[in-house]
Amino acid sequence: MTASAAREGLISCAAHPTLCSAATWIGKHPLVGALGAALVMLALFVVLPAVMGRKMARRDAALFDAFVAGFGGGARAPSDPARPVGVVSVNGHEARIAVDKRVERSSDSDPTTWTYTRYTMSVEDAGYVLDLRARTAAFTLGSFVTFGEAEFDDNLLVSTNDEARTRRLLDATVRQRVR
Repeated sequence: MTASAAREGLISCAAHPTLCSAATWIGKHPLVGALGAALVMLALFVVLPAVMGRKMARRDAALFDAFVAGFGGGARAPSDPARPVGVVSVNGHEARIAVDKRVERSSDSDPTTWTYTRYTMSVEDAGYVLDLRARTAAFTLGSFVTFGEAEFDDNLLVSTNDEARTRRLLDATVRQRVR
């Protein structure tokens, strides 16, 4: 707001003497007003998003740590803080839980980022196959083991070459935690 606008009756200088003085001063020193506006823009579009991003990353890391602790495990410090890793014990075997991101780029739109949780477990048995995947349209063909629990069966697909062993490994306690 300029001093002339104040004098034209948009505001009363008697009611707002500080505002009128500031408008008069900025009218005499326009470079300072532009510099102030630039600093405000810098704070709004650079500093504030960076601070909020760090705050959200700390919140996400705390949620991941609580998730891993719910399995009785602990989180390991990853090389990339945006991709945390946790280690838990499932039926005596070490399992790794990691958060990962996949970016899909198409020529006609902005990139889409998919965040997902990956579970890996190494079991030393070359003849046994167990594939546990999120239920998506890409993975719905074939025969899968179902457990009769809607929440588990609707979200995950289990493929194996030894159904009895898979049912023992994925007992009710494990299925409850994995949903």
